[in-house]
Amino acid sequence: KKVKPVSDCDRVKMVLTVRRVGALLSQDLRIGVIGGAVAGIAMARALKMAGFSNVRVFERRSRPSCRDNGFGVILPPNGLRALQHLGLYDAVVARGNRIDALAQATYDGTVVSKWHIPTVLEDNFTQEEIESQRVPPHSVSILGGHLRDMFFNTLPPDALQWDMAVRSIGRRDPMARGGPIQVQFVSGHEEEFDFLIGADGIRSKVRELLFEARHFRWSGEQTIRGRVDLSDEKVAAAGIELPFPHNEQWEQ
Repeated sequence: KKVKPVSDCDRVKMVLTVRRVGALLSQDLRIGVIGGAVAGIAMARALKMAGFSNVRVFERRSRPSCRDNGFGVILPPNGLRALQHLGLYDAVVARGNRIDALAQATYDGTVVSKWHIPTVLEDNFTQEEIESQRVPPHSVSILGGHLRDMFFNTLPPDALQWDMAVRSIGRRDPMARGGPIQVQFVSGHEEEFDFLIGADGIRSKVRELLFEARHFRWSGEQTIRGRVDLSDEKVAAAGIELPFPHNEQWEQ
């Protein structure tokens, strides 16, 4: 049977319904987010901004140190647009490095491909669309730890709990439809939620417990990443010339 397409009017009705329900329930809903990396804490901030006050995030690792900054993250224009909605765009742009073009090069600096981001946007969107959607005409590179810390600072201190690896997920009455979701952690601690969100990455424990097990298949490819200090002082001291513009960090 052919499914009738959803009209724009129906979409508006659905969005309004979700907002009304959210407004009615936001004070009472207990929402748990499993995973305290960028995805989980971004979800928590979005829910807080939408009016959901009882949101907590649980992370299996210990609290990261200032040294645990990971490698660089390149945020494309659509990612920056999401940060605009979350109120972090200006802070990220100020802390990171603006990128107007991206290039791929061989080990000796030979450029094999290059993208000028404003041109890419113009090829895919009209100027009216770019302006109305506030799509930034650039990307930003930033250390993953710095991005994570910006999100941390937007949440209440008790909203994120560490050393909370999940052991099991279920309901108090397995035969009942609906009702609180029970989560037991490896430590023996238990919590109940009305909604549970899994944001715990590619090896998600939430997905493993609730859905059919998935197995990874090696593609035969691997990537080695490193971070090099390319501040102007370091480059000048080394007496080298780079065949491309650079900021303080360069990854390969």
